[in-house]
Amino acid sequence: MWVVKRSIRNLCDSVTGFFSSGDHMPCPCQKLNNSSLADSLANSGSPLQKREKLYLLAVGYYRSGEYRRSRQLAEQCLEMVLLELASLQQL
Repeated sequence: MWVVKRSIRNLCDSVTGFFSSGDHMPCPCQKLNNSSLADSLANSGSPLQKREKLYLLAVGYYRSGEYRRSRQLAEQCLEMVLLELASLQQL
């Protein structure tokens, strides 16, 4: 049980750190990369792959200054992790 709580705390700290960092590295090809990655979400084989793609999309949107969309995607990713942890607790 404490492992799950620690994992959730670490994940929340990571997400908080992600949104509070001062990094801003815009890339001219970022929108194209975001579009390609978004298109490939439907072909994600596993939940892990989908979470990774959502996270990468969130980073891309954050770097291109689209903070609201970035936060939405990061929250989706976090919800997936929390659901997975909850199902593990039931085992």
